[in-house]
Amino acid sequence: LEKNLSPEVNQDFKSSDAFPETKASGTIEPNEESDSNIILLLSSLTVKLLSFQIHLLVQIIAFPITFFFNMYSIMFDPFRFLNGSRDYLLQMLRSSYLRCIGWISSSVYNWMIEHKAIWKFSLRCGWGLLWSSYVCTVLVGLLVSAFVLGGLLVNLIVEKPVRLRSSLNFDYTEKSPVAFVPLLAERELDRDVYIGGKGGGSSGVRAIPIDHKLQVTVSFRVPESRYNHNLGIFQVRVDFLGSDGRPLGSLRRPSMLLYRSQPIRLLSTFLKLGPILTGYTTETQTLKTHFRGFTEGD
Repeated sequence: LEKNLSPEVNQDFKSSDAFPETKASGTIEPNEESDSNIILLLSSLTVKLLSFQIHLLVQIIAFPITFFFNMYSIMFDPFRFLNGSRDYLLQMLRSSYLRCIGWISSSVYNWMIEHKAIWKFSLRCGWGLLWSSYVCTVLVGLLVSAFVLGGLLVNLIVEKPVRLRSSLNFDYTEKSPVAFVPLLAERELDRDVYIGGKGGGSSGVRAIPIDHKLQVTVSFRVPESRYNHNLGIFQVRVDFLGSDGRPLGSLRRPSMLLYRSQPIRLLSTFLKLGPILTGYTTETQTLKTHFRGFTEGD
């Protein structure tokens, strides 16, 4: 028996080497990992639910106390309640502002990191605009100061012009109507004076300083009559007389009534018929003749 069994037994032991050996390992299957994640999620939800219930219970208990305390403060100490409300609102606004600023700053910082080249280009452009605005402000300030200083120097150094106005009373007994205007300084009047009346070669202190250039404007209010239209061109002469009546200079300028054809005059009269009948307007023209080139001397 020993001789017959021993080869088979040895053959069986040798054949067992053909099967793979099984060893224990520490790896977890995917099903076990998903189960552990679900357990952790359920436990966290349970903790959050318990904390929410506790917070809600505390709020329910504290609400009546807070409500009655606020009512007591409103009735017996309203200013303190208002101050507390103001501080609470300011604190809420400050916290919201800081939260928004933090979110915006983080977003801007992330954007700046991602777009660093664009940020550098924008920074250079902004710096250039800042310097250009600074230079423009300096130039505008210099321009304004130059205008102000120039105006002050002109007012201090340059003498103001003398303006005289006078109504002309013509003497129609002469062949050529003549009107006299005395240019005399009056102590009661300012630089802009109004001199009326008629005068001849009267003596007095002259209102126009020496070496001042004169500009004379003679205004005529002429009716639009047939005679004036047929008169044509007429000449206006201005004579400058000294204090003793001696002529110092003379200037002549031509003038005439503006021509308008008969249909235009009739149409204008028809359109202005109402104001003419009521006396609001008249059929006249104002002619202005300018004289230059005379300088006041001794």
